[in-house]
Amino acid sequence: MKIRRYLTALAFYAVTVGCVDNSYKGIVSEMSADEELPVHIIVGDPGDILESKGTGAMEDGDAAVWKGKTINVFAFKRDLNSNYSNISAEGHDDCLIDGSCDRKGCLGGKEATVNSEDSYITWTGSDDLVYYKPGNQPYDFFAYYTDNEIADSDIYRSKEDVRIKLDIDGCSDIMSAYASLTEEQLGRPVFSDMDRLDLNAYSFSAWSAKRNIHPVFYFKHHLVRFNFEMKAGWDESDEIIIDSLVIVSKRKAIFTVAHKNPSRTGLDFTGSPYERTPLSEADGSPLREDYWKLTYTPGNEDMIPIAGSLMVAPDMKYDAYLYLKQKMSTGEVKTHENHINLTCEEGRFTAGSHYLVRANIYGLTSVDITVTLDQWKDGGNVNVGSDKFEDEP
Repeated sequence: MKIRRYLTALAFYAVTVGCVDNSYKGIVSEMSADEELPVHIIVGDPGDILESKGTGAMEDGDAAVWKGKTINVFAFKRDLNSNYSNISAEGHDDCLIDGSCDRKGCLGGKEATVNSEDSYITWTGSDDLVYYKPGNQPYDFFAYYTDNEIADSDIYRSKEDVRIKLDIDGCSDIMSAYASLTEEQLGRPVFSDMDRLDLNAYSFSAWSAKRNIHPVFYFKHHLVRFNFEMKAGWDESDEIIIDSLVIVSKRKAIFTVAHKNPSRTGLDFTGSPYERTPLSEADGSPLREDYWKLTYTPGNEDMIPIAGSLMVAPDMKYDAYLYLKQKMSTGEVKTHENHINLTCEEGRFTAGSHYLVRANIYGLTSVDITVTLDQWKDGGNVNVGSDKFEDEP
């Protein structure tokens, strides 16, 4: 908590003295009751890693990891009678934001990118700005990220939710977020206890935007991430080649990206069959042929990172298959399939967990495996100032 406060304070100082902040600065006394106010959204960093085909793993922990990435945003009227199947292009008050105004027939969220300088989003569709309806009607804000293009035929909108049919390919991240009031927003000293009650009731709306309270997205990872490191265990395993590696996991999922009960968002693998999910290169391409070669060096304990990450559905355990190849001096090529049981001390591989699998290769048929829990956090701090003003209510 002390680190977060320090980073927030430092970022606020940097913004006020060294950056140009183009976000809307709400001062109530300068606004009429029916004035249209733009929707501004902040995105917290996604922790240590954002997985994406074409770039592999990016190890930054700030907004720069979002460079070149697109998120999708929904905003629905917070009302028991609101209908999530209504689209914004048809003028329904139920849906404030989706992608239907930018592309005819679009059922997904409105596309946006994240500014690395201040963590605010920029809409990428036809509208540079999106406005709240005048008044204090609150809206629920949802966002999701996938690296694969999603067809409209795979998106289902009902009165209660928005769902997407997905096939998990193993080399891209799946994340979603729901905007809630942050401790910093509620804890601003300019707000009284009554103000905080009103903020809980009217956020996020034109009313809260006037008070410079904007939605903040902290994305959560919905898959388990594996990385692999290997080395030759002795001289007889010299020149062994990693031909391929697969994990058997559930690949068909329903991704609920928006729901009237936000706790019900996320991936559902119910009824999904188990399928082989291959390890790919960091850019999503197939493992390079005859490239990942293990060479034995006496006294060298260093492991070699192999290819990119493999991201799969959460589960209790996994069957994995490591295919090794060795070219003999006679010209003969020998291959072998090694069956590996992946388990963890925690008893279950949970969504958002990151595991490092390390393998000592002693021969085509002799592999020693260890599985270690690493760190892969959900959304972190927002590196922007609080933008509070002395005359702000």
